Amino acid sequence: MNQGRRSSYTSLIFISVLLLCYFGQGFGDDRVPRCGFRGGCVRDGSQQGQPCPDPSNTEVPHREISSPKMLTTSAQYIKQICPYLVGQETCCDDDQVLLMYNNFKTIDSLFGDCSLCSTNIKRFWCEYTCSVYQDYFVDSFEQERVEEVDFPVLIQKVRVESSVVCDLYNSCKKNPFVTSLASGQSAVGFLEFMGSNAVQTGKVKISFDFTNDPEDTLFMDMYPCDLDVDGILDGYKVKQCTCNYCEAACTPVKGSAFPGFFDGFSIIIIVIVYVSLVILSIIIFFVKKKWLSSDDEEETFSEDGNDSQRDNLLNGSKDSNTFLFGSDQNNTISHGASIGKINKSSIDKSVDRSVNVGN
Repeated sequence: MNQGRRSSYTSLIFISVLLLCYFGQGFGDDRVPRCGFRGGCVRDGSQQGQPCPDPSNTEVPHREISSPKMLTTSAQYIKQICPYLVGQETCCDDDQVLLMYNNFKTIDSLFGDCSLCSTNIKRFWCEYTCSVYQDYFVDSFEQERVEEVDFPVLIQKVRVESSVVCDLYNSCKKNPFVTSLASGQSAVGFLEFMGSNAVQTGKVKISFDFTNDPEDTLFMDMYPCDLDVDGILDGYKVKQCTCNYCEAACTPVKGSAFPGFFDGFSIIIIVIVYVSLVILSIIIFFVKKKWLSSDDEEETFSEDGNDSQRDNLLNGSKDSNTFLFGSDQNNTISHGASIGKINKSSIDKSVDRSVNVGN
């Protein structure tokens, strides 16, 4: 019995949640789709009802309250520039779609380094031009002449949800073109820069009003540039953004709060240095050992040579004495003879001296 009641309560809760989710979608947005302005190509009388003859030659847009419609001649172009709108009623007409098609080529060339950035920019301008709730966030005023150009333009104010502006800028801020702009240093500056280009290309001067109220604003989810994509996103061909063009896609460097002993050193370089020192030490050791061995051999050879010379000198000296003085016996005899000769001479001299005195 209790089990049956629990099952009934569970079923009722489940059905209530489903009903709330289903009908809650209608409660969240009770706005009636409504367009706020129109634009078109310049045509002469014979070109009325035909596709835009020259997308670069457009008339000044004007305020016009109307209901969204299905596209006719530009269906092939909307598939390339706003693919998520294919098969839906929109507030952009065929001329506006063709104009966007031409202008979006510039977006690809300037912001194509990170395709998620260029995709976000395209989606932003698709919403501005084609959203079925266009009149709720776009205020179109009179046509006026402005300093930038020599023709009148439509003055507009566009209300944008603040998070949309920040997310759009964050997905593009590392793009080289954005970093080169003086106005590209902030989200507001970047959006106003894009709005100023509409003066020349769309004959509209746009000022933006940023708000946190998503009710009557241009509100949409922007894709982060580090989103993991598989090649197709909302019908757009998208590639993964690299660290060069997306700061969030950069892998953080792992580290601790306190530096380690070898932090900042390359282990490979350290090993190479130590191995080189060991090899150099071994080379120096053997070279020095070889030098010492050579010195010892030279010293030994020198000592042997000196001994030989000394012996030769001594032997030569003895030979000379022998040659000069003879042997010891001969020297004694010679010495005695010499003394005898000296004494005899002395006696003879004494006798002669005595005789002379007697006389």
